Amino acid sequence: VSVVNALSKQLECWVRRGGKEYNIGFRNGAVSSKLEVVGTVGQRNTGTTVRFWPDGKFFDSDKFSIPQLRHTLKAKAVLCPGLRITFTNEFTGEKDEWFFAGDLGAYLVDELGKSERLPNEPITGKREQDQDTVEYAICWAPAAENPIAESYVNLIPTSAGGTHDSGLRDGLFTAVKSFIELHSLLPKGVKLMPEDVFARSSFVLSAKVLDPQFQGQIK
Repeated sequence: VSVVNALSKQLECWVRRGGKEYNIGFRNGAVSSKLEVVGTVGQRNTGTTVRFWPDGKFFDSDKFSIPQLRHTLKAKAVLCPGLRITFTNEFTGEKDEWFFAGDLGAYLVDELGKSERLPNEPITGKREQDQDTVEYAICWAPAAENPIAESYVNLIPTSAGGTHDSGLRDGLFTAVKSFIELHSLLPKGVKLMPEDVFARSSFVLSAKVLDPQFQGQIK
């Protein structure tokens, strides 16, 4: 929210906790109204409400991209099984709700729609070590107009990739190459390359890391 505040003309925040409701306001990144108690609520009524107005001088447009916002919210619901996310557009009355209880494979199938998949049910996996977790789903969709390639670290999209992305690619290439060599499937004189394996593939990768190292983040 510190980044959102820095790029907003105005930001208002309400917090309900411990039977009280608090409010704090900002204008152009600076405090405009200090944190204060503005009311009382039930002990079980907890949560946070944030309203912000983007500052047009930082963006090509201060209008929200609804398709991108809907996709982001849907992805958050997928990455947090059991979390219900609701989106309401008060201008149009449009309302959407997302709730996923399964693995990333169901999301990948949903995103690819009716495109042919190989295999039909995506290859999925999950591994936990100490306090770190990695989960993935991958398949091949030769006829898909827009292959899916999404990776996340602690719910943050990593469109530029990273070591988690490279690890998935390296691991899959090694597995496929080993299988081909074991069964002598590669024609003589042909060398298998990583791109041969990943061409027309679609995948979703989620890593949850206690101490992530982000480089070159674009705000």
